[in-house]
Amino acid sequence: MTDIKVNIEDIRPVTCATCDVLIWLPATFISKRKEDHKGFYCPNGHAMHFPLETDAGYQTRMLRASIQREETLRDQLKRNMPGKSVFDELNAKLLAFLGK
Repeated sequence: MTDIKVNIEDIRPVTCATCDVLIWLPATFISKRKEDHKGFYCPNGHAMHFPLETDAGYQTRMLRASIQREETLRDQLKRNMPGKSVFDELNAKLLAFLGK
């Protein structure tokens, strides 16, 4: 029998979505399952998996949505404000404050 050694720092908690049992898994195992999206089981036999979107993918999607919201708000401000918009004035003040 081969001994498997794992550092305690390399163990991460995962909770089963079905029965709420806390499972401690090696970080490398979690990383692999997040990349390949293969299933695994909790000790009570419930099938588990990580969704198709990785953390980096989720963060990228959230950043793009945030940028889109900002652009939409900026466009609305420019349409609703005659002449120089409040945003442009605040931006100019910020740039002056930063010395740019």
